[in-house]
Amino acid sequence: MRNLEAAFGDLRLHEITPALVEKFKAARAKEVKPATVNRDLMSLKRLYNLILKGKILPEAHIIATLPIRIGFLRENNARLRYLTDKEYAELLVACDRIDLKRRASSTVRAVPLKEIVITAVHTGMRLGEILNLKWSDVDLQGRVITIHEAKWGSSRHVPINSVLGETLGKIPRRLGSPYVFYHEGQGKRAGDKYEWIKRSWTVVLKEAGITNLRFHDLRHTTASWLVMRGVPLKTVQEILGHKSFQTTLRYAHLAPEFRTEAVERLCTFGTGHIWDTWPPGGGRLPLRPAANDGTPRPKSEGGGD
Repeated sequence: MRNLEAAFGDLRLHEITPALVEKFKAARAKEVKPATVNRDLMSLKRLYNLILKGKILPEAHIIATLPIRIGFLRENNARLRYLTDKEYAELLVACDRIDLKRRASSTVRAVPLKEIVITAVHTGMRLGEILNLKWSDVDLQGRVITIHEAKWGSSRHVPINSVLGETLGKIPRRLGSPYVFYHEGQGKRAGDKYEWIKRSWTVVLKEAGITNLRFHDLRHTTASWLVMRGVPLKTVQEILGHKSFQTTLRYAHLAPEFRTEAVERLCTFGTGHIWDTWPPGGGRLPLRPAANDGTPRPKSEGGGD
């Protein structure tokens, strides 16, 4: 919303024309990726729709077709960075080292990330979903996490595996705080959820010697590892909460051995001829050539098919 405020803050809602929106899109596209521009446009479009439905600013008057005329940019943010097993192990070790430094010195200010990283990799949850996670959403006995406010507004259920169950079971619950991940100590923010971990993430990556890795790539790691271990793409879509199956298909190439195995099963069928098993006890005799081998087929006496 800050980008929209900077661009249109001095204008009234009815003064924001499609031409100005197009100008905003062109300017932002020079600075950020199309997906980032589209998120701004989605916020503006949602604002207009809420006004038209009378849910906010009832005194405002805008053209009913205005939200429809806000077009999105074509996205091509093809990035698929995921952790190797070795990198994942190094990342967890780095989390432990930074946590030891943090406890030993008050000058090291970093959020304890190990449990957050494990949660991300073993669920595919988005950072916002993890930081907003409450104990009331975690059913350790039923082995499921309920995400009420997913990206697309609908809830979903994420299974808890044994590694994550053990990790969450060891996290102490703070009296008066509903959050799974919270500020420790006795300060003003004690018990509050973490709003952002960017600085701590940078520190941990440096400690681990890992480059070119965003926190969101842990979500890619989840999907990639699942696919590489033979989990069906439809199941991966459900676990990660992808609205479109097309999004999940970007991971399909990570399972070439499974596709090869699939087409190899075709070899169990015939190799070009249809065979008869008569006479009993005799060899297999070709009944007729295959339809596509170039040999003319005899006409049926009973007419056509």
